[in-house]
Amino acid sequence: ISSLFEVIEQHAYKINLPLWFRNYFTFTIIFEGVLLYGAYRTIISKTMMLSELAVLSSAMVSATWILIGFTENIMETIKQSLFIENLRTFMEYKEKLPEDWDGIIPDDYISSLEFRNVSFSYKDDSTPVVKNLSFVIDGNTNTAFVGHNGAGKTTIIKLLFRLYDPTEGEILLNGINIKEYNLKAYRALFAAAFQDYRILALSIKENVMMRKVRPEDDNIIDEALRKAGIYEKVMSLPEKADTILTKEFDENGSQLSGGEYQKIVVARAFAKESLIKVFDEPSSALDPIAEYELYDSILKDSKDKTTIFISHRLSSVGNADMVYMLENGEIIERGTHHELMQNAGSYADMYNKQAKNYLALESIEEVIL
Repeated sequence: ISSLFEVIEQHAYKINLPLWFRNYFTFTIIFEGVLLYGAYRTIISKTMMLSELAVLSSAMVSATWILIGFTENIMETIKQSLFIENLRTFMEYKEKLPEDWDGIIPDDYISSLEFRNVSFSYKDDSTPVVKNLSFVIDGNTNTAFVGHNGAGKTTIIKLLFRLYDPTEGEILLNGINIKEYNLKAYRALFAAAFQDYRILALSIKENVMMRKVRPEDDNIIDEALRKAGIYEKVMSLPEKADTILTKEFDENGSQLSGGEYQKIVVARAFAKESLIKVFDEPSSALDPIAEYELYDSILKDSKDKTTIFISHRLSSVGNADMVYMLENGEIIERGTHHELMQNAGSYADMYNKQAKNYLALESIEEVIL
């Protein structure tokens, strides 16, 4: 979307610049022409007094600035109309998967989530992003999907959330195809922290709750911030949890680090009451110690919930009940961390390489310090 707006701004600039030059030179020619005419009548023909020329000049200056301001308003209106047209297009877009479809209301428990022979390709690409995936996630368990970037991990979550429907196969919740459920009620089962997150120019409280904050939300917000490991930082800010994030609309707003923003996003998932928690690369901007503390907090919070991790850092999934290793959209290994390490396959190789990188980084830090 940001790239789209950059293109719009470029087009607006191309429209506004010629208009500005045209009006500037038009006003200049008119202004100078009137002054020359006044000077002619004052000096040559002696039909205008010097005081009258001064009044005329003052009036022309005022009129010119009024016209320039009017022109700038027109140019700004043209620019904003380009944004409004795109906003209107977005607002009028009709979902292919309507949330208000009268489907089944899900149960208030999770027995199982199942992918059954699921394949998926994006509309303009015949190459499957995920291929013939079959697995079962039992309720109240911790499941991790790991692999290199582009392996298909995040696509699994998009399919699970019904942002897309499978090209082939089906996804089942408690034995029922998820297409049979009321979409809004189905999505309400999930709380998620995505790697492609957005921080809004609102208070920390509003960023955590993602709605209008009520007085009774304070304890929920504080607990979520503690679990995400950002509570002490928030309490150190002048307005604490009422602090506005970013300076987009408030010059006194606070700018946090990438890792701190990521913890705010994780706090959103902790704050929402849900049966299924999804964490998509929640520690990508964190150092190894902060990453360990975050995953430890997630695991403690997930005792009575179904939790799904997406990660390419294998150190974070050691305590998962089941780990799926993906490569090129396919599951190439599955098992617990201990079982996969004993198999000495791709998972073990990736884990050992990452462990060496961590040790090398620690050695470099010791030398620097």
